[in-house]
Amino acid sequence: MVKKSKSTITGIGAYVSAGGFSHGVRAAGVRILAHLTDGDYGRATLEHNFPDVAHYAPYESWPYELLEALEPDFFYCAPPCAPWSRSGGRGLKIEEDPRVKKVGHVIEAGLALRPKIWLVESVPQMPEWTPEFTKKLENTWLEAGYSVTHFYTNTLLHNTPQNRPRYHMIAHRVQLVFPEYNVGAITTADVLAGLPPPKKREMIRTRDTERYGWLLPYTPQGARLRQAYRHLAGMPLGSENRTGKIGGPPFMLARLRWDAPCLTLVSAPRRFHPLEDRYLTYREGLAVCGFNDYPGFEFVGATEEEKFGQIAKGVLPAVGNYLARMAILSIQEGEQLDEPHTEVVDFRPYAQAIMRRIPRRPRFPSSTHGIMPHFKDPRHRPSMGEDPFEEEDDDETED
Repeated sequence: MVKKSKSTITGIGAYVSAGGFSHGVRAAGVRILAHLTDGDYGRATLEHNFPDVAHYAPYESWPYELLEALEPDFFYCAPPCAPWSRSGGRGLKIEEDPRVKKVGHVIEAGLALRPKIWLVESVPQMPEWTPEFTKKLENTWLEAGYSVTHFYTNTLLHNTPQNRPRYHMIAHRVQLVFPEYNVGAITTADVLAGLPPPKKREMIRTRDTERYGWLLPYTPQGARLRQAYRHLAGMPLGSENRTGKIGGPPFMLARLRWDAPCLTLVSAPRRFHPLEDRYLTYREGLAVCGFNDYPGFEFVGATEEEKFGQIAKGVLPAVGNYLARMAILSIQEGEQLDEPHTEVVDFRPYAQAIMRRIPRRPRFPSSTHGIMPHFKDPRHRPSMGEDPFEEEDDDETED
């Protein structure tokens, strides 16, 4: 590693998973000095795509003195956001969740390196469900002389057809300059229509496929398999979204819509193709996560499923690219801030306006309402899956 020239914007990435975040940052023109991680998840992919970037792991080996001497401009990170997901914790007992320690790691690193801009990515539930925790982080930066901006956006606004709301806490010593967002591909069809048919070896199958695949022919576009299950079981029409442990598949199993943005992808196959009764393939996952617009990145894994699991874990390239361009503009054009202050910049209403233009998905057909009892007759039993009446607790964890 060498010290930067004055015209070069440099960055350090922490907890960037397999590196999609850094791929977008690098494409914006930031020279990445180092990656800081803690564990082996995605490490092979990260080091394969960034062979010339120093990689320090575990957390105890992060070399603050060495990196501080390089005077990094931009520190970006994405520690686990699962503690604030619907199934990963909902922000409960946040002080006791071991995954939250990684938020402390990146705060510590930022205070030690003192970049011009420090940024952490999470989900909107973080400030919504744990406001005291978020306020504590904000105060840490204010006391260190930084201003704090709470930035909300959606991947949909960055030319990636995925309805994926995101929250960023940005600590900064210069006035932030936000580029215009770039709405391009909106629907799943925009990126999947041009792909060739998948080969047999590309197909992904899991335990859930074997157990619940029989529901796919009854699941319309935009619906969850759990909704289809409850419709077939005879729940009152329109009540398929009821919560509670009343049976059915895990809630994340869903069929995408061809004419609408993709649902948020997570780090396991959970989304089914809009037109075919199968999971998205690895190649299709790359498309709906925007990697096709940022070529030159390759996931490392022994199987298609292993590679697929890394695609959506972390910040997607288009958002990473936008955040890096924001950092570059702010550092090059933003005024130096003397007095710390806080503000909120919220792009979500623009994404909501796009979503309101999407037609509602069709209701379940009345012809299939309540037909599941007939499956007890061997002549009507599904060809795939186990007893359709067996209950299953949610065991999903979002990224």
